[in-house]
Amino acid sequence: MVKRTSRSVAARRAATERAARFLEREQHLVELAAAYLDADARIESIGHKYDDRRAALAAEQRAEETAVRRDAGRAAHQMIDRYAVTKSEAAERLGITIRHLNETLSLVPAEQPAPPPAADGPDLLDAAGQADAADESVGDDDAAQPDL
Repeated sequence: MVKRTSRSVAARRAATERAARFLEREQHLVELAAAYLDADARIESIGHKYDDRRAALAAEQRAEETAVRRDAGRAAHQMIDRYAVTKSEAAERLGITIRHLNETLSLVPAEQPAPPPAADGPDLLDAAGQADAADESVGDDDAAQPDL
């Protein structure tokens, strides 16, 4: 039988208590590490959720901007096509570069050229053209006679 002294018993008891504290501390550290890793995984999940939302919002923004850019392109085409404004003049009026104007114009096809809107008074050329057309349609006999 081994004789145990009070000193060795106290040393064993102290070692056991230290080991218990060490195990308790390690258990807490493992729990804290698990809590950290769980929170980190949730943060990543939140990031993915908002990445998806950002992507959807960005797509919606691009669609809205494209629609508005087409409106701008139609307005620029009307300046150039209907009012015979040069590209350089249109760009100057709009405060943009010709390159930017060309990019804007490329978003929509050119309209078929339309006559410029009538001025404030009656259009004498149109009225004269209509009168000539009315004179020509009076009868076949008039078609054979030269205009004087």
